[in-house]
Formats: sequence, structure tokens, C-alpha cells
Amino acid sequence: MENSSLTASEREQVAAIIVDAFEDKIHYVWIMTSDRAKAKRLIAKHFNEDQLIVSRNQGKIQGILSYESQDKPNFLPIPWHSFRQEFSFFPSLIRSLGYFIYKHSQSQVHAKDWHIDLLAVASEARGQGLGRQLLQKASQAAKANHKKQLILEVVNSNQRGKKFYEENGFQTLKHQDVPLLFRPFTKAAKFTSYYVMKKRV
Repeated sequence: MENSSLTASEREQVAAIIVDAFEDKIHYVWIMTSDRAKAKRLIAKHFNEDQLIVSRNQGKIQGILSYESQDKPNFLPIPWHSFRQEFSFFPSLIRSLGYFIYKHSQSQVHAKDWHIDLLAVASEARGQGLGRQLLQKASQAAKANHKKQLILEVVNSNQRGKKFYEENGFQTLKHQDVPLLFRPFTKAAKFTSYYVMKKRV
């Protein structure tokens, strides 16, 4: 398990893992496209690798965990001009505005928190304990950075994920409905609420 500088090929691997794991959210909420190639290009170009923990196997990235903190609040900042490169003017404007509102509607990260933004494992590597290892690595890194707790959100349709986090020491802090503005989109992505969970480190 490493977190060194990524090559262009590795950035593409990270983007592919994210698109595979969060396809519905990317389609209906985050980037609003079913075009996987466009989504991968946007993600590969803009994610902040200094907010990323990766798991490698034989030189290939198999799992990723991204985090956000008060001083590093956005793992994936996608600017307007990048949307414009992939879409025509008005669709770009809608996507850029929607993404901005979505990111700013997420739970506020406090000074002593590490917010786990994304946790995903490549389909061929699931069931090998990589998710658990990535969470352990995140706990160690958060503690080394003088944080008190990890926080994350799990959508209500992902009860399996919620159970996984509970098995790894997370507790539910609250269950919150998605804001009405976003509910038509999140409903299409198969969720209408989410659990905020925390773990002391």
C-alpha cells in the first residue's frame, strides 16, 4: 500500500475505479453524464492526488480512498472550462453549476475531522480486504495529522456499505434526507437520504 506520485496511466486507473464504483452517482448527480469516457477524463485530470491513499498490486492500482479536510476541502474540483471542453455551452453550464452546488451542500468538515470522500476497490480485487486496509491506513494518517475522527456518508440504498463501516468501527451520527433540490437526481441514482457516520482515531 503506497501513496507516491502517480503516473498518467495510474491517474487513469484511479478514474476508472471511481467510475466503475459510482456510475449512477456520476450519471445523475456529480457529472450528469452516462458517457464513461468523458467522466474518466474529467476525473483523471482534476483529482488531487495528495488527498488520495491507494492500494497497489503488481504495479496496478486496485483500491482508492480519498479524503477532505478543512484545509483541503475538495478532492475533485472540476472547473467550468473543463466541463466546456467535454460538453456544449448550456449543458456545461448546468453541469458546472450543479456540481458546485452539490459539493457545497455536503457535510461541513471541522478542523479535527477527516472526511472520507470516496472509498472504492477495483471489481477484480474485491473480497480481499483492501477496503479494510485502506480504512486502517486512513485512520493512521488522520491520527498523524492530529485529527480526532473520520467522518463519511453512506446512502440509504447501500446497507451493505453501512454494515461494512460498522464492522470497521464507525457509528451512525445521523440519518439525513437529501435536500429537495437534489432529490429528483439522487432518486434516479437510487438514494433519497444518507447516513453520516464517524469513527474516533
